[in-house]
Amino acid sequence: MKTYILLTLLWGIGTGICLAKDDLAWKTGKLQLNNGVELVGSLNYNWKAEVLQLKLPDGTIKAYSPSQVQSFMYFDEHANDLRRFASVDFPVRRSMYRPVFLETVTTGTMTVYRRLRHTKEPLRLSSTASYGNDDQLVKDYDNFTYLVYSNDTFRLLDDFMYDIWPQMQAEFGTELKTFVKVRALDTDDTESRLLLITHYNQLKEAAANRNITPDQADSVTGISVE
Repeated sequence: MKTYILLTLLWGIGTGICLAKDDLAWKTGKLQLNNGVELVGSLNYNWKAEVLQLKLPDGTIKAYSPSQVQSFMYFDEHANDLRRFASVDFPVRRSMYRPVFLETVTTGTMTVYRRLRHTKEPLRLSSTASYGNDDQLVKDYDNFTYLVYSNDTFRLLDDFMYDIWPQMQAEFGTELKTFVKVRALDTDDTESRLLLITHYNQLKEAAANRNITPDQADSVTGISVE
């Protein structure tokens, strides 16, 4: 029975069968398909089912899976922010990847993605609309799993202190320590870690623009701490 339900859902995604309901939270945005085609309309991202729905101006509704979409974005009035998502080949098992939608937090040498924590409860097809609105969930950083992508590898932001932070300090120790002090950051805090990675990316870009090596960057004046 479970296999039948899963196959039915996948077939619905592949053929564009609509999962939409009138009470879904539609947001104005655009998506880019894998073939480069851009579509503009009202979007609803069902994060549990991994389905992106597009409502066109003529009222037509189409559904897309991560294997069909390259990226999408929409303005979230609740969060007062432009949210960007990408379809990413994510390692679900050793040497096994599948495309999933991940929200882009910051880009650069270290690109950070996040994904709402998926509980182990089964997907209830009778109430898929309940997963098409994350207005309350997005308020809390702890509702997300954060993933740091660099050198073709994903690492958990939870491993920041012993896996990510030492690498950053080895390259820009002085600048980052100053940044922590000026901002009074707590390196155990998710928001502080994201700010540090964003600043690290800025330092990497500045060093590249100056055509210098990272170990020389600490001695270069003019790299501002914002």
